[in-house]
Amino acid sequence: YYSLGNGTNTVNGLIRAGGITQSFDFFGFLNLISFYFCYQFYNRKYAYFFSFFLILSLSFKFIILFGLLLFYLKEFKSIGLMIVLCSLAFVSSQDLRVKISDSLQEKYSRFFLEPKSPRPEAYKALKRHITDNGVFYAEGVGVFGGPASRRYESTYYQKIDFNWHGRQFATTDTYYPHLFIELGLLQGLVYLALIFIVFLIEFKALRKIFFLIFIFLIASILNFALNSFIFLIFSFVVILPMVHYKKQHPEKSLCIY
Repeated sequence: YYSLGNGTNTVNGLIRAGGITQSFDFFGFLNLISFYFCYQFYNRKYAYFFSFFLILSLSFKFIILFGLLLFYLKEFKSIGLMIVLCSLAFVSSQDLRVKISDSLQEKYSRFFLEPKSPRPEAYKALKRHITDNGVFYAEGVGVFGGPASRRYESTYYQKIDFNWHGRQFATTDTYYPHLFIELGLLQGLVYLALIFIVFLIEFKALRKIFFLIFIFLIASILNFALNSFIFLIFSFVVILPMVHYKKQHPEKSLCIY
C-alpha cells in the first residue's frame, strides 16, 4: 500500500494498493481470487484476510464483484459488516469522502454520461464491425485492441477513425471488441468455449468454480484480462491442479465437495 511516485496508482489523491505489480486492478483481482480459493478450498475464516487487501486496492470493479461474490456465497452477515465499515470510514473523514465521491463521479461521467475513453470507443467499433460485415467476418489477429496492434501501429485504427481521447493505453483496456473484431463474432464465441470447456475436465467441481468463470467474463468487459498471463496464472493455471489434488487425496483438508 504505497505510491511509487509515477501517479499510476493514485486517483484524486487517493493512494491505491498496487503491490509489486504496480497495478491496483491486478492487486484487487489477485486478492479477490485468493479470497475465493481460500473460502472454497481451505478455510473460510482465513479467507477474509484477503478481503482487507482487496478493498485497499480501491479497484471499484473488483470491490463490486467481491460484494456479488458474498451474495453468491450467501455471506449476508459479511455484506452487512462490509457496508457498516465502509460507511464509517466514509463519514469519518470529509477529505476521504470528497475524494471518493469525486472519483466515482468522474468514472460515472467518463464511461456513462460522456464516454471519453478507448473502452466505450472499442464497443462502438465492434458494433460497426458486426453491422457492416456480419458475424463471420474477421479482421485478423493482431489488428485491433491488443498490445501487438498498439506496438506495431496497426492501420485499422486509422481505417475506422478510432478516438483514443488523448490516452496512451497499451491496449483498448477491454477484451471482447478485440476478440470479436480480430476473430469474428462466431469464431470468437467458439474460442471462448474452448477456453472454458477445460473446466468440464472436473465437471463435479463446476458448482464451486462457477463464480470464478463469472468473474473472468465480467472483468474482461472492463479490462484486457482474459488473455493476460498475470490474471490467468492465479486462476486457470492454479484451480484445476487444486481440484485434481483433492480427488487424489480426499483425506486432506483441501475440501471442495
